[in-house]
Amino acid sequence: MSRVRALFVAPNLEVGGAERQWSVLLPMLAAHDVEPVVLTLDGRGPFYDEIRDAGIETHCAGWTSRRDVLGLARFVRAAGIRADVLVARGLSAHTASNHLSRTMRVPYVVTEHTFYDLMPHDRRRAAMLRLLCRRADRVVALTSRQVPGLIRQGYRADRVVTIPNGVGLAAAVADSDRDRLRAELAPDGEVLVTLVAALRPEKRVADFVDMIAAANDGGVRVRGAVAGGGPALDELRARAAAAGGSVTLLGHVADVPALWAASDIACLTSESEVLSMSLLEAMSHGLPLVATDVGGNGDLCVEGVNGFLAGVGDVQALAGAVGKLAADAGLRAEMGAASARARATRFSADTMAASFASLLADVSARRSRIARR
Repeated sequence: MSRVRALFVAPNLEVGGAERQWSVLLPMLAAHDVEPVVLTLDGRGPFYDEIRDAGIETHCAGWTSRRDVLGLARFVRAAGIRADVLVARGLSAHTASNHLSRTMRVPYVVTEHTFYDLMPHDRRRAAMLRLLCRRADRVVALTSRQVPGLIRQGYRADRVVTIPNGVGLAAAVADSDRDRLRAELAPDGEVLVTLVAALRPEKRVADFVDMIAAANDGGVRVRGAVAGGGPALDELRARAAAAGGSVTLLGHVADVPALWAASDIACLTSESEVLSMSLLEAMSHGLPLVATDVGGNGDLCVEGVNGFLAGVGDVQALAGAVGKLAADAGLRAEMGAASARARATRFSADTMAASFASLLADVSARRSRIARR
């Protein structure tokens, strides 16, 4: 197999599950004969630095207008950026890659991290995406549950490929770091329930705060921890204090693996998810899950096997699931082991990287064969 040079295009690499996925995927592609290159359009971000520090070629165009596709093409030429195939994430990157694919004479692939049935675009953005959909050579869904919505949005059914997110083995955590966090977050030996997410409205973190309070009212001893930043941080801290102070809002956390290692249960209360990197990383640490039954959460959290699902906003059902796990250490261990097995067999980083590499090689080779005719 000849080596494929793939240009990954995104608006930026700030915090988020999609950005986290690229930070896992891109460093692994070299082992599968893919040379990744990164181009961000309007900014960088912490995952940009992480990917660059892994030795991957990175560029930031400093794009100030989504209409300036000619200026972007000039930047690419001036920077000497070459590629056999483009990979776009986000609507602005989709727009840019559609233009670059023609100027560079290479195919492009779109990765879709949106569940349009749950979080539809406004009319203008939906119309723009509909115009672009049929021009992509392939579109990558993260779960088969996305596919009907992607087709309704305008993607061709024969060009949709499903490649689930994946993560590697849990990062090693020193006992001292784990014990320090447990002492800080669950000082009286309570069961620690953790949510890791950016504090955006669709994450419904207020439901998590209310859920922990309801679980304690039901007679179990649990504490909650939330890792993630956002403009709602102060408001949520006030809500947690008013609900009895059993939830700690940590803001941005640099060492998330240590937090998972200190935790007993992982939770996600979102109203929209595709295939959560947060839950996947919790699974790699052998944690049982409690999550809302939306998007791809049901792919990760199998009811009664490695956790429990509840409806969006059903605080009492979520609290009941947490209470059931908190009251039974054996059940937590059994479901946590099932999480770890599922991560290893269905959602491994190696499988994700191999699937992406195969797709990129296939798309690049198809376009090459057509060009030679």
